[in-house]
Amino acid sequence: MKEYYSDVLVSIVIPVFNGERYIEECLLSVLSQKHHFLEVIVVDDGSVDATKQIVLKIAAADSRVRYFYQENSGNSSAPRNFGFQYCSGEYVNFFDADDVMLPCKISNQLAVLIHHQDVSAVCCDYVNFSVKGDFSFTHFSECTNIQGAIKLKNICAECNAFIFENNDLLHIICTENFTINSSTLFRKKFLKATPFSTELWGSEDWLLHFELFSRFYVGVVNQVGFRRRLHDNNKTNNIERILFYKAKSREIASSFVNDDVLKIKLNNFSSSYYALLSKEIATQSFFMAFFYLLKSYKIGNNSLFFYVKLYVFILIKRLYNFKKYYVNKNY
Repeated sequence: MKEYYSDVLVSIVIPVFNGERYIEECLLSVLSQKHHFLEVIVVDDGSVDATKQIVLKIAAADSRVRYFYQENSGNSSAPRNFGFQYCSGEYVNFFDADDVMLPCKISNQLAVLIHHQDVSAVCCDYVNFSVKGDFSFTHFSECTNIQGAIKLKNICAECNAFIFENNDLLHIICTENFTINSSTLFRKKFLKATPFSTELWGSEDWLLHFELFSRFYVGVVNQVGFRRRLHDNNKTNNIERILFYKAKSREIASSFVNDDVLKIKLNNFSSSYYALLSKEIATQSFFMAFFYLLKSYKIGNNSLFFYVKLYVFILIKRLYNFKKYYVNKNY
């Protein structure tokens, strides 16, 4: 495809907290993009390590990098929203500070947005990696529903992407979360002034994608655009936090959808996540476990027998934990 968009500015927002281990590799991968006309906005969310020094050193060598500092917010939404207000580009990518961007990611996605002016965002595939190396499979290869949807679409020869109308992907993203923040290049004008919900400290990216998919066209590039790093400090390692915000985000989404079938599906997923959370925290707090069990019952449409069984499980788990604690205390 002809390179007729080299003068289009793309903004990359990178929130970071104590990212001294990975931020240099991340920034250098972004600055090495085939599409050179970038502004890279690094939002330091209260780091106490060498993050600032590393970023400022790179910024001194490359004027495309801008550094901002804010007091620690404890979540991902605040630094992303903060960085967004300084974006000058027509297109925006919120990229995680521990991920690594492949050279053609932005140019491939930008081609779609320029060729299809009605497309709000473009997602791409990615591959996970750890200290042991890259995984042998990509994320999309594990997402059977998005792969099925792609097979039913004709690829756009002009930009090598698949274009989906609004609502086409909603039922899919309910079932499988095929995209994340680092993946998506957004058309800025389709985003709200504060794109990410400050009510959520997890799954905020899922809710943003769901909102866009419900209203606008979306492009999908079936190619790997970046490498997603897995490590001990990933936010996704906290199972209780994951479950709570997955439940909460689906609950919020169900409040504004008009499709009754989709609303039921979202409520059922929210109910399931609350039920799983109830089981997860049963040994820590019986009252909170019971509270989330009641929320699950109120939202979902599982049988009463299902919740009775879950309640018995919580009681047994709680009593076993109490007995274990009592024995250890006395011996």
